[in-house]
Amino acid sequence: MIMESPHSTEQFLSGGGELGECIRAIDWSQTPIGPPSGWPQSLRTTLSILLSSRFPMFLWWGPELIQFYNDAYRPSLGTNGKHPHAVGQRGVECWPEVWDTIGPLIERVMENGESFYFEDQLIPIYRNGGLEDVYWTFSYSPVRGESGTVEGVLVVCNETTGKVLNLEQAEETGRQLKSLIAEAPISTAVFSGPQFIIELANDESLKLWGKDRRVMGKPLLEAIPELKGQPFLDLMIDVYKTGKTYEGRESVARLERDGSIRDVYVNFIFKTLRDASGKTNAILAMGYDVTEQVAARQQVSDAAERLTLATEGTRMATWDLDLKTSDIIHSPRLARIFGHPESMHLSFLAMRQAVHPRDLRVVEKAFDNALKKGTYYYEARVIHPDQSVHWIQTRGKVFYSDDHVPLRMLGTMIDITERKRAERVIEESEKKFRTLADSMPQFIWTADKTGNLNYFSRSVYQYTGITDPKQLAESWWKTIHPEDRKATLKAWQEALTTGTDFLFEHRFRHHEDTYRWQLSRAVPQRDVSGKIEMWVGTSTDIHDRKLFTDELENKVLQRTNELNLLNQNLLKSNDELAQFAYVASHDLQEPLRKIQTFAGRILDVESKNLSDRGKDYFQRMQSASVRMQQLIVDLLSFSRANTNEKYFEVTDLNYILQIVKEQLKDTIDQKQAVILSSTLPVLNIISFQFEQLFTNLIANALKFSKTDVPPLIAIHADKVGRDHVHHKDAEDILYHRIVITDNGIGFEPQFNERIFQVFQRLHGKDEYPGTGIGLAICKKIIENHQGFIEASGQLNKGAVFTVYVPARN
Repeated sequence: MIMESPHSTEQFLSGGGELGECIRAIDWSQTPIGPPSGWPQSLRTTLSILLSSRFPMFLWWGPELIQFYNDAYRPSLGTNGKHPHAVGQRGVECWPEVWDTIGPLIERVMENGESFYFEDQLIPIYRNGGLEDVYWTFSYSPVRGESGTVEGVLVVCNETTGKVLNLEQAEETGRQLKSLIAEAPISTAVFSGPQFIIELANDESLKLWGKDRRVMGKPLLEAIPELKGQPFLDLMIDVYKTGKTYEGRESVARLERDGSIRDVYVNFIFKTLRDASGKTNAILAMGYDVTEQVAARQQVSDAAERLTLATEGTRMATWDLDLKTSDIIHSPRLARIFGHPESMHLSFLAMRQAVHPRDLRVVEKAFDNALKKGTYYYEARVIHPDQSVHWIQTRGKVFYSDDHVPLRMLGTMIDITERKRAERVIEESEKKFRTLADSMPQFIWTADKTGNLNYFSRSVYQYTGITDPKQLAESWWKTIHPEDRKATLKAWQEALTTGTDFLFEHRFRHHEDTYRWQLSRAVPQRDVSGKIEMWVGTSTDIHDRKLFTDELENKVLQRTNELNLLNQNLLKSNDELAQFAYVASHDLQEPLRKIQTFAGRILDVESKNLSDRGKDYFQRMQSASVRMQQLIVDLLSFSRANTNEKYFEVTDLNYILQIVKEQLKDTIDQKQAVILSSTLPVLNIISFQFEQLFTNLIANALKFSKTDVPPLIAIHADKVGRDHVHHKDAEDILYHRIVITDNGIGFEPQFNERIFQVFQRLHGKDEYPGTGIGLAICKKIIENHQGFIEASGQLNKGAVFTVYVPARN
């Protein structure tokens, strides 16, 4: 539209405040639009409106996008910003930091006459000496000349950075409140509005109410109807209206427990929550179940008697200290622990004065930590009136007021002098152990529960020549022969992982750079609960025996060669047996085909003369013969997989997969199956066996698919190292890994190994046809290639078959 100005050019030039002065100071000879006398009427009109507006406005004019703005916009430029140089400057030169964002929008307005409106848009600008994140709400509108063409873009804008940051802060506060409520250790909930809608409630609240999450979003009485007629709703209404906090102690609430209404004692507090204007909009409720405490107090006399019996039986004393007055109440045994008659009452000061001077700092530090952390513990010595020294152990707990001021400390105390004496006996025993170990010719060593060696007998230092215990503990593995290190560390790690004895033969380097064979053994030492506390090990010199063993092994090798010859004869016998199975399987199929043929003819020709039962018998006979024939075929395949005629040839697995897909095309089309595969490797394999492998695995995925979901079969191949092969016999080489995944009915994880056994089926033959040999054939094929196959599945979530073939093949 064409904007009309109520002011003359002279009035405009004489007004406009500080920006008007800036406009008059522009060197118009350097601008495309020229001096004011040459301005088009549309520009004069727009600038007059812009400078007289109290709302922040901005103008880009002409093809060069010369910019103008009013005084209301200038504060948004900040200090040390672009003002006043920005007036009359080209937009792209003034706003390079944001031009990639606003430039395309301005061009669309100039070219198409479109208008745009944005709310709370992040547009960082340079101001106040740096680039700031600034949020804007603004509109872009075209300014048209007398001819109707767009000559400029008028921007009405307002900075909303403060509002956006406040909203973000409010959202963060809300998130923190929700997190605080969810993680609160006591029942914490928020009821919003006068209807007390359950807006937030943590698990402790639901546990206290005896409800589940379905109560969320419901009014209080609808969610917990048993509260009707109880005082809690009236209390909440009063708190909501008056804003006063209400605190209840051991109040009785009738709540549902295990299908019945029971009395539950609760401590709770109702506190108002207010919105930004200070108006109450919700109630925060916090509480916890104290039914057990009330019941305990109601039976305090019995409990006190039982406590007395228990403490006397364990020779334990109890005490209760008032932290404000230092007054202490204690059981009679505590006086005896300090060497006084049980009838004597000790003050807190007297107890402190009895502490051994060397342990006084330990007690004071434990007391200070208890006031901060809530738990009190120390072991220290006390001096009895007869000057004998005894050890005591104290445990306690601090109780606080609602504003977390320490009020009381309750605890127990026991004399542990005998235990300390036993520990000294253990220390002396350990010294004897070290003395004995140092006198033995064997190497004696120990390690902590994680396997770090921490003690060596004197013979180890003498043999290795390393005298520094720390150096030996850190570098003991370097004394092992380089050829034995890797296997030693592996065996040691396996013992640590499994908790079994470590037993290994390896060579240790003597300080004269010679090596001798040692038999090392380590046994885990466990506590009463069975957890490993440390390892005790020995290393015995077996060098001479090892040399004798090597000589013996040479003789064994000779005998092994003789056994190999016998094994070859056995293999030849196996070949003949396989040939017999092949011939026998063909001869067996011939009568089965005749059974199927004649049964079919009888059903076709004599159908009218047969009873329904007779027809059923013939159909069963045909089904049984078909299954028998399939069993013979599978047995033949299994026999072929066992044959020693293994002709390896370089084969592209992608070609094998394509052949299998063509063979199974009818089934794939019928089930609308999708088979996806990555690029498969080229391997030196027995081609027909790998074709059988792919056929069995893909046919299985199609057979055991879900009835209402089209089968999806994914085949992926890569190359992995030993650490990724989940088999105990895997070598330290690279393997080709082929993974076949489907989305079928899957199976339970406990059948991962069983499904590879011959004739093993997880389903009935009427539900899913088959002989249970297919996966056994797959396993035998992979074993023929010195590889491994494994299966994993989850019921109704599909199955995964993983094949590993050595890369050297």
